[in-house]
Amino acid sequence: MTEAAPDPLRHLTSLLFNIPPEKFSVLVHDLESRRRAGSPDDNVDSILDRLRPRLAIMQPKRAPTIKRLLCDPFEDVLYNSTRDLKPIGRIPRNVLGYCWDVLREEIGEFDLDRIERDITEVDGDDLIAIDLAGAELWQLAATCFNGLLATARRDRDARQSLEKRLGGELGMDSLRDIAGFLDIGPSLISLRRSMSRPPIEQPTSTDVLGVAEAIGSVNLIRPDRLEYLIYVVLGRMTESTDVLDILRRVGEDDPELPTDRMLSTAGEAIASQIEAAVAEMEFRVDSDTNADNLARQAGQFVETLRKAGEAARATGSRQHSRQIEQITNELARQARNQLVEIGDQDITKLTRSISAGDWGANEENSGDEIQAIELLQGRVTTLKLMTGFSDDLRLSDDIDNRLDQIRDAAKSAASQIREQISAGDIGDEPSRRRAYAVIRLVELTSGSEDADRLRQRLVDYIKAIEAV
Repeated sequence: MTEAAPDPLRHLTSLLFNIPPEKFSVLVHDLESRRRAGSPDDNVDSILDRLRPRLAIMQPKRAPTIKRLLCDPFEDVLYNSTRDLKPIGRIPRNVLGYCWDVLREEIGEFDLDRIERDITEVDGDDLIAIDLAGAELWQLAATCFNGLLATARRDRDARQSLEKRLGGELGMDSLRDIAGFLDIGPSLISLRRSMSRPPIEQPTSTDVLGVAEAIGSVNLIRPDRLEYLIYVVLGRMTESTDVLDILRRVGEDDPELPTDRMLSTAGEAIASQIEAAVAEMEFRVDSDTNADNLARQAGQFVETLRKAGEAARATGSRQHSRQIEQITNELARQARNQLVEIGDQDITKLTRSISAGDWGANEENSGDEIQAIELLQGRVTTLKLMTGFSDDLRLSDDIDNRLDQIRDAAKSAASQIREQISAGDIGDEPSRRRAYAVIRLVELTSGSEDADRLRQRLVDYIKAIEAV
């Protein structure tokens, strides 16, 4: 039997973000063509999933499809999750297939196939035609989903059946939100087109005006769906708390709007999304670089929690304040366990070795000793990254104590290096590497002045040896 030729898509995943921009659109078009053609290779979907961050930034022209059209109103709130978590205002991508299957089963394929034929014949730039098809699809789907949910609320058996069809409770919760988004689909599309491309790092006056117009429109036609508009605005922000400033500005310009309710809705969603992000955060420190990245991520969470807490206090929401405090405590627990205490054995091991006077005495151990020092260098970098937000997590004393321990160990190791230089015991390459590793640790813990003096002494010593 002849084996199938290897599919080049299987080797693309490691190269996705090295693809030149001019070729990126071509790649996306080819991948989507393969998917529409019914390619059995799961790598097509997985590669497109990997491309989503770059797709969001570059937004290349893509062929309209009925599934993408269905999701257009709430595209900004979609996310990939490795756990069964659904924060308020977000929809996990892995439930969309279940929802689509339910829609096809309930309304039949005739109308959906007709809409799909219509949009496949439409030019991707013909927004009027796409919007007309979208409005029909969103109303059709919203009516279907709302009807199923209403029946499920009245009938326990119907609820259990629907939940099973949707893959579980996560699917049920998501369907409820999807119906809410679709109820105001045209307004959400107008909102998205009026705002800057996401992720929005700094909202402009045009962004605020677009939000104000959308809120005014939805508040008139479907005030009960106003929360879903806020979720979309939130999903477009780099810094989630910026939505609070936008809502305040909108409320100041129109006192008739339910500003307090909108701020409460946004605050609740922000807290819920941070809570889910903290839960998703994998504190598995496999390398110093990973530890540093986690420390930076924790710092970003702290900053967002700080702003969310200020907003909760401003609105007088005790519930949100308590929720934010609970999330902060959980973040502090994880940070203490996995970023602060995880390296304690490295500190203790080196400190004991230096105190015993046997550190640096055996050249056969130089490799292990260098590795131990480099681990401590990474620990210092991570702990210093955390000092900027340690007060918020009540970790300042824990971090300071460990930095002091490492500083004392570095000074002791430096003292032994000086003694070895005086005795002429630093001659081979491993011992020199060990000495330079100690100097770097001194530099991280005590500053460059002490490190430079020891470095110069070592350089002079090596030059003197090599001159002989």
